[in-house]
Amino acid sequence: MKTNLTTEKILDKKFEKDVKGYNALEVDKFLDLIIADYKVLLGEISKLKDEVFSLKRENETLKADIRDKETVISIEKSKLAVLEKNKNYSAEQLDPIDLLQRCGKYEVKLSELGVDPSKIK
Repeated sequence: MKTNLTTEKILDKKFEKDVKGYNALEVDKFLDLIIADYKVLLGEISKLKDEVFSLKRENETLKADIRDKETVISIEKSKLAVLEKNKNYSAEQLDPIDLLQRCGKYEVKLSELGVDPSKIK
């Protein structure tokens, strides 16, 4: 925020003298009040700028935290989907013949890969 006046410009302001002129002491006291208010406003602006900066930094931190948590949720959902899918293939639910057929398929695949299934511990 740019202002037209600074405390120095207000303090250094010289008024032209007129025949009926103003009371110099009264003008000086009034300018002192303006300077005091101006300093308060500049301090408030500075404080608010610091607060905005802090809030922006906190906002970015919270956004990053949300992204991290969304990633964790996504991973956990994937794990749950795999568990749900594999639940149907648990050893308790498979019939022994199905298990033997699956083992046979694994042995054939291992043989195709050049691995002797009987040597696997």
